[in-house]
Amino acid sequence: ARALAADLPRTASSGRIAICISEAAATPLHSFDFAEIRIAAAPDEPAMLSALGKPAAPV
Repeated sequence: ARALAADLPRTASSGRIAICISEAAATPLHSFDFAEIRIAAAPDEPAMLSALGKPAAPV
């Protein structure tokens, strides 16, 4: 997230949703204009997809 925060123009985040694996990972993004910053329930792919609002695919 820090690398993204360093390279992302502030206006590029406007109206977008950010999904992060933890609150710590989200911290550098709070200074941007994201419409929403969502934190995944667990630091894994199914939780990230769930945070987007998409159910995990059955295995």
